[in-house]
Amino acid sequence: MRRVWVFLALAGAATIAPAQVTSLINIPVADLQGSHGVEIGHWVTGYERSVDPRYYHYSYAVVGLGDRVEIAGATDYLGWSAWGFKVGVVDDQKRHYAVSAGIQNIRGNESSPFVVGRYDLGQVRFHAGWSRDDRQRLICGVDFPLNDSFYVAIDHSSSDGGSTWAGLYYYFPFCEDLSISANIGVPNNHDEGLQHSFGLFYNFKF
Repeated sequence: MRRVWVFLALAGAATIAPAQVTSLINIPVADLQGSHGVEIGHWVTGYERSVDPRYYHYSYAVVGLGDRVEIAGATDYLGWSAWGFKVGVVDDQKRHYAVSAGIQNIRGNESSPFVVGRYDLGQVRFHAGWSRDDRQRLICGVDFPLNDSFYVAIDHSSSDGGSTWAGLYYYFPFCEDLSISANIGVPNNHDEGLQHSFGLFYNFKF
């Protein structure tokens, strides 16, 4: 892949809320931002108009501290904010797998721990693990390139309040560190209606 996938996670179906750390769309993954790496981004999220006609805005930043640690934070500009961190446990590039663990959605007494692994099969990357928010969840996903500019990501989180998301990401050829995305989510509880999001992301080193 061109670079580490670092996208804001959209956690929970009843309320779209930003999480942190390196993620696909809705689940954390084993990838890390890397030493001195930074990603900043902005999301616009929404539901079916019959469920909630409003759109919500979130901004976030992910910072790599060395090769095995990253920290991140997010805000909705309306008083909500949270942070998270991740530690790389295993990263075997020869055998094409990695494992990481961390905590996201840290806000007061609330937090969501997770453990997740990744296995690379050619250009296709498979992800699976465990997370806990208001309940225990199994999480899984896959991402792969369509060509040099377009990438696909799909992920799923189990149990009530979980969801399945699919997204298309575009990397600008004149600036490969700049990308945009469009995503759609289907909650496990279909009464909550379809969700969607659009994002703008930029990566750099300091």
